[in-house]
Amino acid sequence: MIKVDRKALDKTIDSMNLFPETKKAVAEYKENANLLDQRETMLKEQMAVIQKKHTENLMNQQVITDISELIYLKKQAKELVYETNVINSLLEELSEERTAVKLKYVPIFQQAIEDDRRSRPDYHVNQMVELIRWELVKAVADLSQAMQTQQKEVSAIHEVMNDPTVKVQYPRIEYMLNTKVQPVYSESFDTVLSRYHMFAARDGQIPSDIKRPMKEGK
Repeated sequence: MIKVDRKALDKTIDSMNLFPETKKAVAEYKENANLLDQRETMLKEQMAVIQKKHTENLMNQQVITDISELIYLKKQAKELVYETNVINSLLEELSEERTAVKLKYVPIFQQAIEDDRRSRPDYHVNQMVELIRWELVKAVADLSQAMQTQQKEVSAIHEVMNDPTVKVQYPRIEYMLNTKVQPVYSESFDTVLSRYHMFAARDGQIPSDIKRPMKEGK
């Protein structure tokens, strides 16, 4: 019956760009971080290959009988351990490099966030809330007034219903006369919309006691 026109709001949401400078800084940071991630992936993949070789080497040492082959396996095992230590060292350096990159971008992010804050418009919703509240109350009042107007148009029946003889013969007629025609409204809450509801909405949350209607009333 009553709907909020969201066209202007949806247009504002679609065109909203609150963090242009921060997005640029984040994209630049991600580019650097991705290079480190790729290097880390390559090192870990190489580590997995070496560990597999090392495991196979140790198993072969247990069953080998040829001395020269055993010497070769022992030498290979030492080389594999050395390579493992080198990769672990590179991973530690990579971790330090990652920390250094993060520290580098902290002031960059701070400046970007501040630049966005200064250029970002404020989105005041008080006027929107006041307008919707007014439209809601006015719509219900208009509906009620229209119903009362139509009830008054048939007020001539009072001339008949208020007759003493009629009342004696139809004792419940007075109840019918006093029945006021008005919109049906039932609500368990003290307020239709409270500050709590608006503060929750401001934080991007819909309070649990605010439910979307299952179907529109007729």
